[in-house]
Amino acid sequence: MKSLLGYLGKNFITNNEYLATEALNYILNNSMAARNALTKINRQVNAEINSDLSFQSQVYSNDKGIPDIVGFDANNDPVYIIEGKFWAGLTSNQPVAYLDRLDDGKPSILFFLVPKLRMEFVWGELIQRLKEAQIQYMDMTSFENIIFVKITENKRLAITNWDYLLNEMISQMAVQQDDLLKGDVIQLLGLCSEMDNEAFLPIQEDELTSAIARRNMNYSDIVDELLAKGIADGIFSTENGKLRASGGPYHYKKYFKCGEFFGDVSFDSRAWMQLYNTPFWLKIYGKEWSNPHELDKVRLALSPLLSTTPKQLYIMDRVPHIPLFVKYRVEKYKLVEELLNQAEEIFTLLKDNYL
Repeated sequence: MKSLLGYLGKNFITNNEYLATEALNYILNNSMAARNALTKINRQVNAEINSDLSFQSQVYSNDKGIPDIVGFDANNDPVYIIEGKFWAGLTSNQPVAYLDRLDDGKPSILFFLVPKLRMEFVWGELIQRLKEAQIQYMDMTSFENIIFVKITENKRLAITNWDYLLNEMISQMAVQQDDLLKGDVIQLLGLCSEMDNEAFLPIQEDELTSAIARRNMNYSDIVDELLAKGIADGIFSTENGKLRASGGPYHYKKYFKCGEFFGDVSFDSRAWMQLYNTPFWLKIYGKEWSNPHELDKVRLALSPLLSTTPKQLYIMDRVPHIPLFVKYRVEKYKLVEELLNQAEEIFTLLKDNYL
């Protein structure tokens, strides 16, 4: 969908998330129909949530986090947070510090709003961070456009997508004949459509730093060191150097054999963008190269990974792709050890289930 707001956001504004959430905040504060659409969605997540809220953007607090939009009840207590994202990653405050902001004594929701293509892997990262912070959650529920968990009896963590929310607003505006801001919602939907487009985005100044170049080199180095440690520990083999490295437009990979199974470990930008939020991927081909029957047998053996949270099995170009999860703020040797342990666990599962 083309729109003026989408054109301006893509070509002249460096922070489109800020633009989108400020627009959403304006719409919520000026349209009853828009608020009714949000209330309708909220009832699926937490039926007890207060529907009479006032919204404020960019709310500072002592935790140094700045949620995009905070909903306050009549007592001025924060009971609702909307965090809007397009392609940026989670900040260090998300979701834990934001959950702490919500009033424990009242029904509350922390809602992440993302492109539909990103829902699954942003949700996986949110759950991973809950686990790392040892925060218990209950009753995970998944609909087509909403996923949520219960943190406490009152508090929920949820995710939905921009298209779903904005189209619900347009529907409510049509029912209630609220035409004043309907065009603004359509403009915002156009911006979101532009951000969902995988076309080339103009390069910004902060993208051309040496730190980004160094980090990309680090990722390739970790692939090398992961394979080297796997060989040294007797887990992997290159069949006396027959299996080597390969590079392409979006990846750097090293091929190996684990027992009878061929695979590769890679720094893969395409899988990182489209599947899950990690640069490191394990791909398993089976006991023969380029054999569709072998790929199917690997996929079947690893099928328990489809139901984990975060999900640990994706299929791209028919090849099973397994994300290797990154542990934050650890030395390189510890990171390599952790990634190798994950890969070894995957191959143990494969060997146990392979038919």
